[in-house]
Amino acid sequence: MRVKSLGIFGIIFGIVLFLSGCGGSDSTSSSDESSGESEESITMVTNFWQPTAHHTVKNAFEPWVDYVEEKTNGRIKVDLYSGGALGSSTTVLQDVSGGVYDFGGPLVPTYHYDTELFPLTIGDLPFAFPDIESATRVMDQFIEKHAQDSFKDIVYMGIGASDPYTLISSKPITKFEQMKGLKLRVTGTVAGELAKGWGSTPVAVAYEDTYDALQKGIVDANIFPSTGSISNSYFEVAPYLTNIPAYMSYQAPVMNRAFYDKLPDDLKKLFEEDLAPKLIEMYEDTYLAEVEKIETEWINSGGKEYKEFPEEELDKFRGTVKPIWDNWVKEANGRGLNGEEMMNDFIELLESEGLKAPF
Repeated sequence: MRVKSLGIFGIIFGIVLFLSGCGGSDSTSSSDESSGESEESITMVTNFWQPTAHHTVKNAFEPWVDYVEEKTNGRIKVDLYSGGALGSSTTVLQDVSGGVYDFGGPLVPTYHYDTELFPLTIGDLPFAFPDIESATRVMDQFIEKHAQDSFKDIVYMGIGASDPYTLISSKPITKFEQMKGLKLRVTGTVAGELAKGWGSTPVAVAYEDTYDALQKGIVDANIFPSTGSISNSYFEVAPYLTNIPAYMSYQAPVMNRAFYDKLPDDLKKLFEEDLAPKLIEMYEDTYLAEVEKIETEWINSGGKEYKEFPEEELDKFRGTVKPIWDNWVKEANGRGLNGEEMMNDFIELLESEGLKAPF
């Protein structure tokens, strides 16, 4: 297994791959002298945009590479890049569909709001989910019913959820009213609407630039998974964590369709039935494990405060979100989709998990 985080060199290398049309699908054959048979070895160029120190890289992506090579008996060799060496968090759709790399991402729907992947952004709606397990089950079923046609030049390989996003701030936040005027880092349309509903000023900042934005005061606070905040050392520049479980991050590993089509049928089946589900399982397991120890880890790492809001205070945050849910339906209808049907099915899936809309 090779793990690389090559910065600009990696990006240039990825462009070269794309322009040459070779992707990562080069293969070599090794002969078995006793049988005269040859077995093809396929190189799968894989890129994950999380930094190498992130718990998903250490506990999911890197072990998964070993799992793939073991399960395929070496027929697939994974050339693994992390830290966005071949592409960033916001360019997964373009990179994978264009063949810059063959597999990975993972794709975050909110970064692709204005593409054919819009149906997946229903999972971004605020206060839809309280936990990782229910979010993963609901979104996988919703995508199966309403979003399979959204995947054209990429192959969907399942979806995993982070822990609920919380508020990471440079100063203590003890009540809803303190959100007014706060410069809040957001990604995507839904997050921007949420910030405005709270009276905050939304500031669009890419994942890769968040630490610097907090350090330089470009933003006062960041809505982000608490576990990832530790991996990214946000406690150094924004040491106050307030648990406002506003929404989740969904991350779907995807594969270049041309690469997939060239795989032997048995390896396609292995990806669908074993390898891809195993990656989702590892992804979910590491988030669940990190959540269990988040409060202690936040303080031990250097964070100054970990705070839980009482329900009556959280209700003030929840009380602002209905227009965002309604706007999603209108946006879906405007794209020629049946927004009402999609929303009804989404709410039914929530109810199947014992959940309900937050209004």
